[in-house]
Amino acid sequence: MRHKIVGRWFRGALTAWALACATVSSSSRAADEVRIETQRHGNSVYVSVRATIVASPRLAWAALTDYDRLADFVPGFDRSSVVGRDGATAFVRQQGKANFWPFSWPIDVVVASREMPPHRIDIRMVQGNLRRLEGAYRLEPIGSAIVLHWDGTIEPAESLPPWIGELVIRRSVEAQFLGMVEEIERRQGRVTSTQR
Repeated sequence: MRHKIVGRWFRGALTAWALACATVSSSSRAADEVRIETQRHGNSVYVSVRATIVASPRLAWAALTDYDRLADFVPGFDRSSVVGRDGATAFVRQQGKANFWPFSWPIDVVVASREMPPHRIDIRMVQGNLRRLEGAYRLEPIGSAIVLHWDGTIEPAESLPPWIGELVIRRSVEAQFLGMVEEIERRQGRVTSTQR
């Protein structure tokens, strides 16, 4: 009986800690607070994330489509490279890890990125060790800023523990999205400083 109580207490404490970590946001960026929502459907997780960035759509588009350099600024990516093209679609191999203490899952996928400039990129996995990965980046210009959206569904090949699986995906997507936001801001800052 005591083991069951301790086990439940430990799971509850770990879940509370994970939830607290999932709500931590960086204050070192100029972008509006990143807003993220997740919904679990069986083993798949739907993720919707957005941020307002003071940057030109052209610079944001350049960062989003800089496939060969994504590993330089997107957390969790060890490698990213274009392996082929078919018209407006780039086929990109991406390798890395989804990390959330103490859990880590390797990711090795080829995604088809269908570019619809200047405002949308549809992404779907065509090969890899996930069961499902599909979504889209959208750029919504608003005055001198843009709202960057990413909406998609991720389903790991293996079932994740229900009490932590959604948080692992949430934290991984949030970190990757934030890495993209910060790179767009960095590029905009470089352009702005050369114009002074």
